Amino acid sequence: MKENAVHFEAVKIAMTQGKDGLILKLAIHPNDAPQDVILDPVGARYIIAAVRLTDDDQPMVPQRKKEVDSVIAAAGLLCRNDRFQAWLVDSGHTFELPNESGAVQAIREICGIKSRSEFATNETARKTFLELKREFERAIKDGKT
Repeated sequence: MKENAVHFEAVKIAMTQGKDGLILKLAIHPNDAPQDVILDPVGARYIIAAVRLTDDDQPMVPQRKKEVDSVIAAAGLLCRNDRFQAWLVDSGHTFELPNESGAVQAIREICGIKSRSEFATNETARKTFLELKREFERAIKDGKT
């Protein structure tokens, strides 16, 4: 599929909503406009991949992706944290032994996921994990762990 792709730079100029969905209007400089797209009939379907650019033409990582990646990383780090493992048991979040695999299983059960990668698409699981993390941080601050 990549070998069939056309590449061009565009600027978002408007977005509205119609009966069939969102209507995204892009401005394409005439020198960048792909001839195939111009000549294709109205109603032609496309798969679109887009990367937002910074002012210096570098790819920008979307804020949502940064947040999701942060949750995934934090879950992995906490599971390897001895204090977190012990806190999960002491606070009744799990009855597993305080070890990494027990912490992993506890997070999966508490958040309702099978894998940390599900945090990317499951907002409820992300919120649940962040609340669990805040609860653990409060316990540390209060000297309860």
